[in-house]
Amino acid sequence: MASTQLSRTISSSGSHTIATLSCWVKKTLINVEQFLFYNLENGNNNCRVRFNSSNKLEIEGLQGGSQSYTLRTVRTFEDPSAWFHLVIRYDSTDSTADNRIRVYVNGTEETDLENRANPSSSANMSFNEAGTVYIGGQAGSNYFDGLLAHYHWVDGTSYAPTVFGETDSTSGLWVPKTDPTVTYGTNGFFLKFENNGNLDLDSSGNSQSFTTAGTLTQNVDSPSKV
Repeated sequence: MASTQLSRTISSSGSHTIATLSCWVKKTLINVEQFLFYNLENGNNNCRVRFNSSNKLEIEGLQGGSQSYTLRTVRTFEDPSAWFHLVIRYDSTDSTADNRIRVYVNGTEETDLENRANPSSSANMSFNEAGTVYIGGQAGSNYFDGLLAHYHWVDGTSYAPTVFGETDSTSGLWVPKTDPTVTYGTNGFFLKFENNGNLDLDSSGNSQSFTTAGTLTQNVDSPSKV
């Protein structure tokens, strides 16, 4: 997806407190900042999921011009040969502060964190806001370079990684559930990237319409082949 991003305009606001991001990622470029998800209401209010230039995963929210939450992993992501499953669960209504943002890689929660600043209780987390959602870029910069598959955004529900993935009984590897049971909510979507004639097709049932900037190319590689 180098120099390529998807975007859609959000006209109807959804939940600002609860959401889930689930996607399969194969990162082929290292040591540069790359965005997986960016919900831009404006410069003072936005939500971002990115790899920083040190190859660490960062999850951040800006509300009213101030950073309202942040999480950064100790783990680095710099193996260009490996698929991995990323799940981020957001729920600022959770009474346990450390449960308001949870990150899972291949079904296991990341607890070794370099930085964590939790959102306040029931805080607006700057997603599902009227504005623009970007997949694979930051509004025309910091493009993701690699492969993405089974990209889910869920508006209004925090789902465990077992909804989207499972351990294969033969190989023992974590693999995707190809048809998970998910309620996507107002602004949710599911991008499989499997229809070569319409790679940005939304399979959630919401029929969300995306605009592709750059060239979106299908690749026969997939997380099911790991």
